[in-house]
Amino acid sequence: MHYTLIQKSGVLNDNRLYIKREDFIPFSFGGNKARKAVGFFKEILAGGYDTVVTHGSSSSNHCRVDSNLA
Repeated sequence: MHYTLIQKSGVLNDNRLYIKREDFIPFSFGGNKARKAVGFFKEILAGGYDTVVTHGSSSSNHCRVDSNLA
């Protein structure tokens, strides 16, 4: 499933502007880490794995998102 909405914003100096709305991703407050995690977890679920191992600092958003999805 693709969660990122592309919204037309307007025109500036003859350039059409679009906004990538990652705030519509329905978990972990959205964002690029959540969007990337969707791909990781598709592979995890398709492979039938039952364990997720990741690493990061104590304030890692990547780890926060992965733990929310797990």
